[in-house]
Amino acid sequence: YEQTTASGPLSLRVTNVAVGGAGQAIIADGVRWLADADLSVTSTPVAETTDIAVSTSTTEDRDVVIVPMEDGRIYALDAVGNVATGAAPTVYWTYPSDNPATDPNNALNQDGRSTELPTGFNGSSGLIETVGGNAIFYIASENGRIYALDVEGRGDGTTERIWSWPNDYDPTNPVAARQAPQPGQASSVTFGSFNGTPALYVLTGSGWFYVLDAAGTPANRTT
Repeated sequence: YEQTTASGPLSLRVTNVAVGGAGQAIIADGVRWLADADLSVTSTPVAETTDIAVSTSTTEDRDVVIVPMEDGRIYALDAVGNVATGAAPTVYWTYPSDNPATDPNNALNQDGRSTELPTGFNGSSGLIETVGGNAIFYIASENGRIYALDVEGRGDGTTERIWSWPNDYDPTNPVAARQAPQPGQASSVTFGSFNGTPALYVLTGSGWFYVLDAAGTPANRTT
């Protein structure tokens, strides 16, 4: 890889760090550039009393606040916290996971390690609605995609993507073509109905207005 800048070219060399092969050049399937995380919050947090998986075997009715952060992660927190100590609240789940190495969403029947993840929200605020008996968190990311996440979570600190739009990774057909993100960030989504069906109303940065099926098709993570 090489990129020319005002001060000259930048180059990237991927090398082995394992014992016995340290320093040897290797072939990488892909490279992700990282920068300092933006831990600011510009999207309005959403509070709700809803079912939350407090463990992998127990679900309870809890006061929850969902906080989208500008590093692209979304946190579901205990809204009450520990009043006696003032300690940080319990984090029920994070999407994407804070620990990618153990994230169940890496599985091919989930996000397959290739779903385009949120990059930030830039003031776009989410909402929680119950659709088909399940509480779902909806939000638009500045990467041009809309995300629908399971609010209950798995009870292990993670939750799953019910769908994203434009259509992305399909676990039932991993090699299927994917739709490109909308140019420009969508504004905050609005929930309503369309012909009696739960729907999301989305105004995109390109100026087009879309009405999406709020339930989607969870089997292939599309709507």
